[in-house]
Order: sequence, then C-alpha cells, then structure tokens
Amino acid sequence: MENKSKSRVIKFLDRRVDLHFYSTFQKLLRLTFGLNDSSIKQLSAFFGITPLTLPSVISSTVFRQLELFIINNFVTGRSLKKKYITFVNEKKKINSYAGVRHSQKLPVRGQRTHSNSKSVRRTTYFL
Repeated sequence: MENKSKSRVIKFLDRRVDLHFYSTFQKLLRLTFGLNDSSIKQLSAFFGITPLTLPSVISSTVFRQLELFIINNFVTGRSLKKKYITFVNEKKKINSYAGVRHSQKLPVRGQRTHSNSKSVRRTTYFL
C-alpha cells in the first residue's frame, strides 16, 4: 500500500492555501503582502509556533485565531496596496519631488541613475 498524504487546503486571509505545499510556517506567512520577517517572528512568538514548524501540523483553530489576529492588528493585502497607491497618488497630485520621480518611473529614494536602473528607464515610455 502506498501512503499518500492528503493535501489539506484551508482558506487563509482570502486565499486558498494547500498546507502540504509549504515547508515552513514562515514561508506560508511570507505570501501575505505586508508581513515581513520581523512581524512573522512576533506572530510566531505570540502564538507559540516556531517559524520552522510544518504548516500541516498546525490545527485549523490556530489558523483561524492567527487570521483574526492579523486582520485586527496588521494592515495587509489589498488594503495595504490601496493605501500605498493613494499615498503615491497624493504625492503626484501635490507635485512633490518624490511624486515627480514616481510619475517618471525613476528611483525615488536617492538611488543612482547613472549606472543603475537603466533597464527600468529603457522600458519606460514617455507620452
């Protein structure tokens, strides 16, 4: 007899996730836009889960509690993307230096443009 492990699919943060696909809890949480390594470590410590734990071992109730905690305490996903886009559009609207750099698709935070970001500038089309 073959021992085939069934895939365990759950809904986690508006996404269907196969828990057997991800090797660690940390890699599973990295999928979420807005969670970086330090916030993942804080979440792991708060819930008593090591970042290297297999996601398939964690119970569904812990995943539900984790999801509610993330929703209530972090800005993630579409809401974070929307917040970022409105922030950039506001800078463009007031014609700040950063807004002008954003609209020209150039580096905003003082990076070099002489030797770096040539491919970005080459693919940008000015109308």
